[in-house]
Amino acid sequence: MPRILATGSKNGRALPGAAQGWTQCAMDDEFFMPRPQFETLEDAFAYCRDLDASLTERLRLFSEISRDLRPEGQELVDRLADRLAGFQACAAAPAPGDLMPAFALPDETGRIVGLDDLLQSGPAAITFHRGHWCPYCRINTRALAEVQDRIVSEGASIVAITPEREAYSARLKSDSGIRYPVLSDVDNGYALSIGLAIFVRGAAGGATARKGRVER
Repeated sequence: MPRILATGSKNGRALPGAAQGWTQCAMDDEFFMPRPQFETLEDAFAYCRDLDASLTERLRLFSEISRDLRPEGQELVDRLADRLAGFQACAAAPAPGDLMPAFALPDETGRIVGLDDLLQSGPAAITFHRGHWCPYCRINTRALAEVQDRIVSEGASIVAITPEREAYSARLKSDSGIRYPVLSDVDNGYALSIGLAIFVRGAAGGATARKGRVER
């Protein structure tokens, strides 16, 4: 039988939303949290970014709230995703086990960072982001900031790549609390060369430009 945790806690640890007086339902060890209501996407972003939950849960919750707040934009994204899947977009991108093509890109300070340099000290995790304006990217980088010390302690490194200029890379780094380099791949030159970037035009591109951004 499901257990109702009116206090919003498990084993003495507060669960997300407990401060709002939500009722938390648990079946075995899996918890189902009612979705909070937000008036703006900015408020929803801030909540999901700082949520005490896995990255997958944060992104899923933000996606669901975005769908409620901006349904027309999400419908366009859904149609675009279906089209991309049908055309097997990014199928030529590096797959697990493939060698990562080399790069040499400037970080937020203008220092050139190369893949070969990173690999000299051990494994490297390379993440690609749309930019400092993208709420999903900022949720990702916040989650990485929370585990960056553990990754470094195990002998690995992290580097992020965005298509923006150094000033915006520095902003993403500062906002997220990350200490690893954020490289500028201006106009997605490197990402396009390895099949990781696509052009978005038409209605989907317009919707992204108008409504797909969360600015500070």
